[in-house]
Amino acid sequence: MPTPTATPILLDGGLLLEEIEGVLVEVAIVLVDGVCEVIGAGVVVAGDPDTFQAQLNALRNREKAHTEECDAIAAARRRLPMVKVACEGCTFDTAHTPELSYLHSRDVTYAIFYQGLFKESDRYRKFMGWRPWL
Repeated sequence: MPTPTATPILLDGGLLLEEIEGVLVEVAIVLVDGVCEVIGAGVVVAGDPDTFQAQLNALRNREKAHTEECDAIAAARRRLPMVKVACEGCTFDTAHTPELSYLHSRDVTYAIFYQGLFKESDRYRKFMGWRPWL
């Protein structure tokens, strides 16, 4: 950042207004670990309030159009046709079940009921190394 050419003016909220190379600049100063640091700067220009309001309104219109486009995309996603997929819930849930010693130490048994064939669940039990298995 260029060196200030004038005495800074303290503004509300810890902001400084400095003239740097003939341009007024708003500088945010914060205390980080006991050291003052500049965290942001914005150029302050003397402008026409009507021009500012017109530009602000244009930005708001763009933001509204952006929001409407996001809503349209989300609605299109919700209208996608539903398809049947293989259930990955049982193995997903059991693979994410934490270690159960906390429950066992309190005489609580954790059980999962499987509706498929025993040989399929037994193969998964062996893979996971679960004991006991009744």
